[in-house]
Amino acid sequence: MQIIWKIIEVKFIHYKKLNINIKEAEDNEKFDLVISLAPIWNLKNMLKEKGIFFRNICAISSTSVISKSNSQISNDKKLSQLYIDGENDIIEISKNY
Repeated sequence: MQIIWKIIEVKFIHYKKLNINIKEAEDNEKFDLVISLAPIWNLKNMLKEKGIFFRNICAISSTSVISKSNSQISNDKKLSQLYIDGENDIIEISKNY
């Protein structure tokens, strides 16, 4: 059995300035996979501003969307809506790639 190794280059797009030694993604760069830990409601704009194209995406969101949507606290409901809007935005933007 032959094992073929593929070198994977890791790059980042920041929503907060990070002091890390990883190259930032270039404008209009193409990726096989985007993994996002950024707030889901910021992701669409981050991808569009940099012109990032991708084949697959894994965007970590939150299960709080369920619990906060039924909260009596208005800020919780607003946060829940941000999660929902962000998730829907990523679904829509993914259809174009």
